[in-house]
Amino acid sequence: MSKTKNLEFSALNVSGDNYLQWALDVKIALESKNLAECIMENNECEKRSKFKAIAFIHHHLAESLKNQYLTIEDPLDLWVELKNRYDHQKTVLLPKAHYDWKSLRIQDFKSVEEYNSELFKIVSILRLCGEKVTDNDLLEKTYSTFHPNNVVLQQQYRGMKFKTYASLISCLLLAEKNNELLLMNSSIRPPGSTPLPEAHKAEIAEIAKEPRETKETNYVHRGYHGHGRGRGRGGGRSNHNSYGRGNHHGGRGRGNNGRGRGRGIFKPQHKAKSVCHRCGMDNHWAKTCRTSKHLIDAYQEMIKKNPEANLAHLDGDGDFDHEKDDQLDTIAGIASLIEGHGQAHILLSKGTHLEISDALYSPGSKRSLLSFKDIRLNGFHIETKGEGNKEFLNIIEITKGHKKVLETIPALSTGLYYAKIDMIEANMAMNKEFIEEFTLWHDRLGHPGQNMMRKLMTNSKGHTLKEKRVIPKNLTCEACSQGKLIIRPSPAKVNKETLNFLERIQGDICGPIHPPCGTFRYFMVLIDASTRWSHVCLLSTRNQAFARLLAQIIRLRAHFPDFPLKTIRLDNAGEFTSQAFNDYCMSMGVSVEHPVAHVHTQNGLAESFIKRIQLIARPLLMRSRLPVAAWGHAVLHSSELIRIRPSSEHKYSPSQLLMGHEPDISHLKTFGCAVYVPIAPPHRTKMGPQRRMGIYVGFDSPTIIKYLEPTTGDLFKARYADCHFNESEFPTLGGETNKLGKDINEISWNQTSLNWQDPRTLACESEVQKIINLQKLANELPDSFVDPKKVTKSYIPACNAPVRIDIQKGINEIATESNARKKRGRPLGSKDKNPRKSKKGAVGNEVKETIDMAAADPKEPNREIWDANPHGPEGIDENEKSINYIMSGIKWNRKDVDIDEIFAYKVAIEINEDHEPTSILECTQRSDWLKWKEAINVELSSLKKRDVFGPILRTPSEIKPVGHKWVFVRKRNENNEIVRHKARLVAQGFSQRPGIDYEETYSPVVDATTFRFLISLAIREKLDLRLMDVVTAYLYGPLDNEIYMRLPEGIELKDKDKKGSRDQYCIRLNKSLYGLKQSGRMWYNRLSDYLVREGYKNDPISPCIFIKKFANKGFVIIAVYVDDLNILGTSGEIAQTVEYLKKEFEMKDLGKTKFCLGLQLEYVNDGILVHQKAYTEKVLKRFNMDKAHPLSSPMVVRSLGLDSDPFGPKKDEEEVLGPEVPYLSAIGALMYLASHTRPDICFAVNLLSRFSSCPTQRHWNGIKQLLRYLQGTVDLGLFYTNHNKEGLVGFADAGYLSDPHNGKSQTGYVFTHDGTAISWRSMKQTISATSSNHAEILAIHEASRECVWLRSMTQHIRSNCGMDEEKEPTVMYEDNAACIAQLKDGYIKGDRTKHILPKFFFTHDLQRDGEVRVVQVQSCDNSADLFTKALPTSTLRKLTHQIGMRRLKDLQG
Repeated sequence: MSKTKNLEFSALNVSGDNYLQWALDVKIALESKNLAECIMENNECEKRSKFKAIAFIHHHLAESLKNQYLTIEDPLDLWVELKNRYDHQKTVLLPKAHYDWKSLRIQDFKSVEEYNSELFKIVSILRLCGEKVTDNDLLEKTYSTFHPNNVVLQQQYRGMKFKTYASLISCLLLAEKNNELLLMNSSIRPPGSTPLPEAHKAEIAEIAKEPRETKETNYVHRGYHGHGRGRGRGGGRSNHNSYGRGNHHGGRGRGNNGRGRGRGIFKPQHKAKSVCHRCGMDNHWAKTCRTSKHLIDAYQEMIKKNPEANLAHLDGDGDFDHEKDDQLDTIAGIASLIEGHGQAHILLSKGTHLEISDALYSPGSKRSLLSFKDIRLNGFHIETKGEGNKEFLNIIEITKGHKKVLETIPALSTGLYYAKIDMIEANMAMNKEFIEEFTLWHDRLGHPGQNMMRKLMTNSKGHTLKEKRVIPKNLTCEACSQGKLIIRPSPAKVNKETLNFLERIQGDICGPIHPPCGTFRYFMVLIDASTRWSHVCLLSTRNQAFARLLAQIIRLRAHFPDFPLKTIRLDNAGEFTSQAFNDYCMSMGVSVEHPVAHVHTQNGLAESFIKRIQLIARPLLMRSRLPVAAWGHAVLHSSELIRIRPSSEHKYSPSQLLMGHEPDISHLKTFGCAVYVPIAPPHRTKMGPQRRMGIYVGFDSPTIIKYLEPTTGDLFKARYADCHFNESEFPTLGGETNKLGKDINEISWNQTSLNWQDPRTLACESEVQKIINLQKLANELPDSFVDPKKVTKSYIPACNAPVRIDIQKGINEIATESNARKKRGRPLGSKDKNPRKSKKGAVGNEVKETIDMAAADPKEPNREIWDANPHGPEGIDENEKSINYIMSGIKWNRKDVDIDEIFAYKVAIEINEDHEPTSILECTQRSDWLKWKEAINVELSSLKKRDVFGPILRTPSEIKPVGHKWVFVRKRNENNEIVRHKARLVAQGFSQRPGIDYEETYSPVVDATTFRFLISLAIREKLDLRLMDVVTAYLYGPLDNEIYMRLPEGIELKDKDKKGSRDQYCIRLNKSLYGLKQSGRMWYNRLSDYLVREGYKNDPISPCIFIKKFANKGFVIIAVYVDDLNILGTSGEIAQTVEYLKKEFEMKDLGKTKFCLGLQLEYVNDGILVHQKAYTEKVLKRFNMDKAHPLSSPMVVRSLGLDSDPFGPKKDEEEVLGPEVPYLSAIGALMYLASHTRPDICFAVNLLSRFSSCPTQRHWNGIKQLLRYLQGTVDLGLFYTNHNKEGLVGFADAGYLSDPHNGKSQTGYVFTHDGTAISWRSMKQTISATSSNHAEILAIHEASRECVWLRSMTQHIRSNCGMDEEKEPTVMYEDNAACIAQLKDGYIKGDRTKHILPKFFFTHDLQRDGEVRVVQVQSCDNSADLFTKALPTSTLRKLTHQIGMRRLKDLQG
């Protein structure tokens, strides 16, 4: 403190923000001490003087700054150092000073002194920075910034020709002081009165000569000499001759000492300013005017030129009658007084109700005028009464000759009677502008009711309705009428609780909601029982509820530590049961309450809050043109509006109770209106548009808004200050081309039929536990977050708003009205095939009338709609959301998708729950970022090592470079455990052009059938299996075309090129890169050429198999699947092959093959079990069937009757599954299983896949039956052993009329090698068979075709490996004797066979050539029966065992 007191001025701060002022003070101080020369160049000051100077400078430095210059002893050096460090402040302050000077206006200040002070502050900074500011500049700045309405005043001051700014400011200050004195006098006594009674008497004598100014007050006006018809009835006590009302020259009055009556003006209690007729200014009267003479002269001169400019008079009835639209033009600007007229109801102080039929509305007046006439028109009488020196006006009601005094109103010396009135807002007619303004704020605030609107007007700021408290009751809002249906509750039967903030919060969930909003189907609410503070968040699944609840509780405890949370009351539903959460609350001393099951009134606060949100969200959507799928945005916006609305429990809003100040609502705009936001600089051109249109859907804060991109539905944010709003325009999603359809969707807030899709899982407990562990880690040591390995990341999305709303092509479903209820998905008027009966046995009433929607509105033209039927017949949505829709956003069209192995593989990839990151930024936010970072570095090193990139050059005009992207994958082992992280820089090959950037793209890979045969061969010949992986395999392939790629990150430009944009440059690719269309083919060609040169043989029959036979009878087989090489052979030769491959390629030896092509290999009991246990468990978990009760068969035994078939096509009365049911995803996932290791479900999958385009609940039940069967046989697979030496054997069968609805049969065949299946198929025949014999011929024909390829493939492999070739014909078993006999004789034209094409007797030719031998087998032993029909459990187990299927638990004992 002592040092601070000794300072002569403020010390220099470390930031240097006061350097300029400090340097000036130091110079002045040193000059006063004769030490100024010590800081000048080439000075010869004494050493003592220098020490004094540097001590003085040191004394006026901040402590932290002084420590930085301890070694400097010369004051000049220190002065120069500080100048070099802080002299840039001039360049920093000068732009700000220029901006302040430019925006300085005298009209923005309340007083001249404030303006003068701010001006000199800015001028001093400008001059300190070297700018020159003259008196002429100051004068011009003051003149030019007068208010536009004071242009006359500005010209008068200019005419005085002030030479200095000081003289002008003195004149302005003097005028301001005169006005202050005037206001002071006005507050001491009422304007227009004189200070002495004698003067008052003199004034009365002059009233007849000079009309008196009418004053806007809350008085009943009393005139002095009423020049009208008077009726002399004396007796009243008065100090004056007569009393009159209204205009002194035209009112009606009674005689001397009489009473008067008249008509007056009703005005609300608002402040207004009186206008002086001498100078035109307000807040004073002409008798007390002290305005300067030159200003009065200027105003009077203007009046002479325009006599009607300031005319305001009273009409014959005593009302204001303004000319020129009720506006007064004065020297102070334009003053609007009367804004409307109509009926009004007022209440006097003692409760007397008055109705005024034609009241004038003037919000600018500070008092209201009430006439005697209006009192008498209500049936009341008026009397004056005197008591001593006081006078009163009595309002009397006469009933049956008896007088009753209702109101006693005192009189004032001004000649008016004073009474306080209350206004009743009823049927008040306002002008058109006010009604439009009121309606606009009604839309912005979320369509509140009248009572809530009144509360918002008085308890919030930032709007223009605060001074206009009149609320129109007769206005009808269409959105409110359609969106609200309020059932008034019964009176409360319990006393109100008195709680503190956060003493109890209540929560509940609304949903599932249909249609979904992006990925969200629910919203959760939390509300404080005391202040009604609330929080709303959107949920994709109920399992996220507790994690979001816990996160909000932690946030509340951090933000409001002084208000401990005591009780949490939650619904008794399943989503609000978590042991981890209960343990956490118990440890924190928080009680968790659950109401009695199915008694919702115990959680009524949260229930009513949900209804309140719905009441606001529905009108918001109906007022806008957004689809009903945008309900998430409407719900979030509604929650924000509720926070600024006063509740029924409090006069103030939750926001005001929590923050302590009125909420500012100036930033509110109408939900769904058009907003024009700035285009980002990279996408903006100089000559193009600078803004683009969006759809306003709410705000994050008063300065940040949220909007939707109309064409895509994506959510973005923008600064409020940079946006322009058009609240009269409401765009649609999809643009103008997306025309509106006639069918309107409605929101179902609780679609109970969707509950099965969101069962409770362990994810709820795990997410809660992660958050608790994270908080514990943060509490222990904040620095622990430095190590990302210690942080467990939650995978629940942090965003609380849908990032995208799906846009239906060709139809935009808007929420303007509800659909008429359809009858189980069918049009109105359709009848039941079998009329339904109620529980009492009564037949339901049929709809007799069919409503023609087109004829319902004859005014609406019949518009042609683009893609008029996008949802198929009856409005069915043919798009199905993929099982991973939440992350990928992929939809499949049930009509167009091809159910094949490619589709099955795509679904198999989608099944993974633990999704891979999609960008480097996402990788950095994950707990395994260090592993991803290492993988990225490895990829970049490989690119450099392989010399993938060529020279960098400026992109030629004729070249179209491809883009690039990072792809991240985690490699897993046979137990679904992550073994390594893999990052790839891939090219975006979708932009390649055929014939220019690529020629051929086909690249062969080993198929599952060949791989299964190789496994069987390895077991039979006791060969070793080894798996090798080629590191960055695609980078080895040369390119056959010139391809250029955009410059990726990490590649620096040369110094001479850095001036330009990176987008102007590209880089040539020397080698193929992942993502290019020809990359796979280039890699295969490179590997094939290298192996063939070494002596490996390859054949088009199996182009992905390379075989080499060594001199010592050893051999090696290489099966290529992209970059995975499965090597089979004798151990010594395998080692030589590995060494040979490593010479050319960088390889990883993964040891014995245990996991390849999605198959798990278990080496047990001298055999190999091939299964997909890990994938099956993943499928069951993904479809929420991992806890289901297992079944013993994949499908119920079918009845093939047309009406009794449980898996027939959709019937008329059935509904198609909605897009939220992942039917296609289930088919694809099961098909991947059926085609690799599970032939036992092949027929069931084939049958259910036929109905992918139009599935119903029956078919979905079949899917669940199949999944439950998998639940009981998770580890079932194909067991290859050497106990059986039968070689290749086939079984064929046909299921006659397996599809009775289309008259088609089923083909099924299976081929085993050494007793275990290697190839199988189940498919519906494309030709309608006329008999079972015909169907069998077609089936065995398909099996023969497969047999030819299998024999060629096996012979090729065995012969090149030096094994004995199987010369014996392949045995094919068939159970139809007639078919066998016909195939033996060949095609013979006869009555029974002439309709069968000769090509289907291809099997006869194979028998003749000795390649195939057809043998009869009993139907119960035909393994192909498994692929043609649904079998009972005993037969199913027999046949699956017959084709070599075993369970892992049985083999392991």
